[in-house]
Amino acid sequence: MILNNKLFYFLIFITIVIFISTVVLGVYTLFLRYINRLKGKKWGELEAKWEPVLLQILSGSFHPELLWNLIKEKEHLYFVDYIQRYAQRLRGTDRDILHDVASPFIGLVAKQVKTGDPEQRARAIQTLSLLGMPEYADQIIEALDDSSPLVAMIAARYLMRRDHPEYSEQVIKRLHRFTSWSRNLLSSMLARVGSSAVPALRETLNNTENPTLIRAIAGDALLELNDFESADLAARILKMETDRELLASCLRIVSRVGRPDHIATIIPLCSSSDFVVRAHAFRALGRLASQEEVNLLRTAFEDSSSWVAIQAAEGLREGGNLDMLRDIASSDHPKSDLAKQILAEEMR
Repeated sequence: MILNNKLFYFLIFITIVIFISTVVLGVYTLFLRYINRLKGKKWGELEAKWEPVLLQILSGSFHPELLWNLIKEKEHLYFVDYIQRYAQRLRGTDRDILHDVASPFIGLVAKQVKTGDPEQRARAIQTLSLLGMPEYADQIIEALDDSSPLVAMIAARYLMRRDHPEYSEQVIKRLHRFTSWSRNLLSSMLARVGSSAVPALRETLNNTENPTLIRAIAGDALLELNDFESADLAARILKMETDRELLASCLRIVSRVGRPDHIATIIPLCSSSDFVVRAHAFRALGRLASQEEVNLLRTAFEDSSSWVAIQAAEGLREGGNLDMLRDIASSDHPKSDLAKQILAEEMR
């Protein structure tokens, strides 16, 4: 009986503790919400005060100093954040004006690159990239080696821009840091700089000391840039390498910007034991083949991999070699439906 009473009182105590904790947490949540509303109201009022002046500065009517005089010391970091939001929407001369408007306060942001947590460092790098270039370029380049992959990737994305092509090589030589990210994302990022990145990308593709994945990513970027001169480099690599991803990347290059004299390099890969390599080889052959090689493409329709047949059919369509597709489509070949589908796509 005494034991039951003790258990009863213990349960009451636990219930009271839980109830009090719930009330305290609820009150604390309401308090935080109230504080956030006050902050939101305060910042909204500040932005309403700053915006008309900023618009006049952007129009050339006012000097930035007029806006600086409206900003208190404790508002400096928020003001830079406010300007950054504008900078993300503007380009050209307007962006340059915002750079000048933020310049007296941007040093505070630069300090966060060294002292903040990963999210703060990433945000600081983004701000410096938009409002602190080229003055803070060295800090952004250093961030490529940051311990946080997020910070390094933010730095890479903002350095790989057409308006700052001189920094692209710094990113390209650190590609090993980003191999866990999407290949399409990386190749698009590298290609975004434009033709100024081509020499470094060719060197990366050609350098046998680089991991094959890094070389393949560089090849994908050259493909996006439609770099015609990389076709000869890709053809040489096809003769020497065996890695699937690297071969596939080089075959895509040859398929896009190659010439008929590269066909001799492609044909041996049509009999590769790797169905991925065979598929890319047949697609490249389909785009470049003359009438002499077209018959070789029929063997792709007998391949054990349906994907190989699909890529060969696409290559025939892209190369304008439709007669073979029509022959297969009108026959009782097991892949006749595939040929009909590819021909239908051509008619769209």
